[in-house]
Amino acid sequence: MIYTGNPEEDAYSLSEFLSDNMIMPYYVEISFYKHRTYCSSSDCSLEDMRGLEYWKSWVEMFMISSDPNLRGFCWNFESPMMFPSTNGLSWEEAISELAAMIHSAGFEFIWIPYVHTTSWEKIKDLRIFNPGSYEHHGAYYFDWVFLQPGYYQGYITPAEISTLQSWKEYVDEAKSDRYNYRGIDNIYYEFECDGAVLTSSVYRQRACDYLRVLGKPSQRAYYYDVDVKALEYLDGVCGYV
Repeated sequence: MIYTGNPEEDAYSLSEFLSDNMIMPYYVEISFYKHRTYCSSSDCSLEDMRGLEYWKSWVEMFMISSDPNLRGFCWNFESPMMFPSTNGLSWEEAISELAAMIHSAGFEFIWIPYVHTTSWEKIKDLRIFNPGSYEHHGAYYFDWVFLQPGYYQGYITPAEISTLQSWKEYVDEAKSDRYNYRGIDNIYYEFECDGAVLTSSVYRQRACDYLRVLGKPSQRAYYYDVDVKALEYLDGVCGYV
């Protein structure tokens, strides 16, 4: 992605690149941060974020200029609490406006936040599920939400199958009776692996554990590094795909 600070130019450049190089349907990430700027969910400010007007102009230009392979957009800020209300801009205002634009043009809007905790109290209070003082919970505005447990990477501990089972139980309870704007149960899971499954029995087992615990839900997202060989290998080893 090229960042000039001009949303129309940035969107047009990326769209043209994808039009020339992509031969399959894809979702494109809406760039949350300014170039090379990062912050945690507790200390983000408008200086860190590109901001609603940038995002709206970027999306609008992308929808006008993009090719038929564009299926939709991915909100790439991964914090399950969204960003805090700051300087008069709330996450719900931004997400609801972006969602309305995207959906009215016939595209999908997806989100892949991380959920690296096995605490029931913490999970149920995440903004994905809990509207708090807002009108809707975070997942409401998206077509699909895929949760990253981080079990494969060892972010939730101990990294053993019982931990992943507990995580799923708490998530399933937290998302019960939570529906998106279409009245659909839209919260699913991300299956995770990388090139280590080709050489490490530990990571191979962790990747296969996803299938043992999560099964094969109707909607799935995969994190698989940059080499599709990892997915192909796991499909043969544990029916992962």
